[in-house]
Amino acid sequence: MSTETSSPSVLAGLVHDLRDRTLHLLQQEVRLAKTELQENAAQLSDRLAATAAGAALLLAGGLLLLLGLSNLAAVGLVAAGLNPATAAWVGPGALGLLILVIGWTVFARARRKLSLGLLVPDQSIESLQRDQEMVREKIHAHTS
Repeated sequence: MSTETSSPSVLAGLVHDLRDRTLHLLQQEVRLAKTELQENAAQLSDRLAATAAGAALLLAGGLLLLLGLSNLAAVGLVAAGLNPATAAWVGPGALGLLILVIGWTVFARARRKLSLGLLVPDQSIESLQRDQEMVREKIHAHTS
């Protein structure tokens, strides 16, 4: 082994350079993670706003439709011979129960699929893991 490559000042310089490069790499990774999180949060915000707007319109239309259907059910029950006072609550009540069951089913399915996975910076995590492995290899190569 030559004295030039084994001298303490050369080894210290290599360690110092490795430290500087690693620090720079980590700073870049942090910037990447921040950017990725900001982009994911913006996408999530846009999607939530569109979902809320659609839900409000669906709710308004659905309520009007249910109002009409409950009146139709009451009229149908009266035509079938039920007392008009009883038909006035049985028709809307039965329809309301049916809508509750359907609504609960849709809600439960959507809740299972809802994920905060968009907020995880997957690319940055993978990159940091690769960087960590690279630093270990460099340290191992310089200490061997």
